[in-house]
Amino acid sequence: MSSIHQRFWTLPGLLGKHVARLPWWVVFLVGLASLAGGVWLFLHPLGALTRIEIYAGAGFVLSGLGDLADAAQEARAGKARRRLWPFLLGLVWIAAGLVVLLIPLPSAVLVYLAALTFISSGATRLVEVLRNHSDAPWQDLLRSILDLVLAAFCAVLPGTGTTVLAFAFGLRSVLVGLKIAVLSVTKLRRAQAAAPASSSSREAS
Repeated sequence: MSSIHQRFWTLPGLLGKHVARLPWWVVFLVGLASLAGGVWLFLHPLGALTRIEIYAGAGFVLSGLGDLADAAQEARAGKARRRLWPFLLGLVWIAAGLVVLLIPLPSAVLVYLAALTFISSGATRLVEVLRNHSDAPWQDLLRSILDLVLAAFCAVLPGTGTTVLAFAFGLRSVLVGLKIAVLSVTKLRRAQAAAPASSSSREAS
């Protein structure tokens, strides 16, 4: 069963998978947009709440559709006892996503939703580190502590939660933008390296 933070980040996760398949200049533009979005969040903290609505709403809907797909697969496999729960769970998450996307929610609700997401993410990473299931234990431990600290700020001080979220989402967008920009440079170098090889093969033929 997917945890709430996995469902929350479903949309950026899907986008990340498809970005790697795009031409280098499109990848560069995506990275530039992510960088600009991070800077914009630093300057306009209230934009973090809009990003929560988009990420959470779309993520819940997409993950709910995934649950429905799992239910249909189990139904085709003849597992009648196990297909009802994924089906109901999928409907619940789709409904939750539509509520977040379509109904204006108070800022405090969105801040608490972010707190739950950070708690889920931080606790999951901490458990993986304690059980020696992490490939990068020190990195995951630091990220776990950071997530739990962000959750504490959002839960205990919801008034300052928006500012904290703006910093967290802005920093994430900047880091992701830099990572995507590096990916675009790598793809460009590979394309340039492949170009002489393909031209020489045509000349030889």
